[in-house]
Amino acid sequence: MWWLRQCSRLALLLPITHPIAARATCDPVPRGGATSLTIRPIVATDLVGLRDIGVANALSADSPLGVSPDGTHVAFVIARADAVDNDYCFALVVLALEPGARPLIVDQGGEPIRAVLDVRGLRVKQGYLRINRPAWSPDGKWLAYLRRERGVTQLWRVAADGSTREAVTRGNSDVERFGWTPNGTGLIVSRLSSRGLGDREREKLTGYAYDDRSQRTAALAKRSRAATAMSNALAGRPTARVSLSAV
Repeated sequence: MWWLRQCSRLALLLPITHPIAARATCDPVPRGGATSLTIRPIVATDLVGLRDIGVANALSADSPLGVSPDGTHVAFVIARADAVDNDYCFALVVLALEPGARPLIVDQGGEPIRAVLDVRGLRVKQGYLRINRPAWSPDGKWLAYLRRERGVTQLWRVAADGSTREAVTRGNSDVERFGWTPNGTGLIVSRLSSRGLGDREREKLTGYAYDDRSQRTAALAKRSRAATAMSNALAGRPTARVSLSAV
């Protein structure tokens, strides 16, 4: 099964600190270490219930891991399919990079955020989850990440110790990209404009023009990933700065 070898998977068998109540039918991480092992054949529900921290087709070079500014902690979103409820459960986890550290769930919940293939404005949702890498604030006290609720992807910020969590945006369109300001007092947010979406819907019926979008795509493809990460994320999309007040 070649596709299993391509998956970015993580099975956590360490005791977990749970400050948030979890659904009984779908824990995103185990609550404790296994005390005994039972040898039995693998069944389909075992594969469905694997805990994922990355993309399932390995076509993306993006890392799902967010490293703290001081390099002592890592944060990631872990997903687990729930066969009973035909749904997913998600958790934002912080782990100290030291022997014996226990993963800490700092936020839990949300809906699946599917990856989108965008070719010259033609956006096609894929069957796998997008990489959802958390971003640390410059002072290492906060995490920002994407969380989908009621069909809309919003930006959330969560205290690194799990004590506070809140939605930063409350718009009607999905947040696609974001980043902290250098001083940590705000977040830069990128969304798709409704005007752009309308143009793309019309082009589906009339055909796509060979215009500056094609030239821009070709030019960006020739540059290095590191140098163009932000410009790729924000090119052609409206941006806004969100100021944050102390909680």
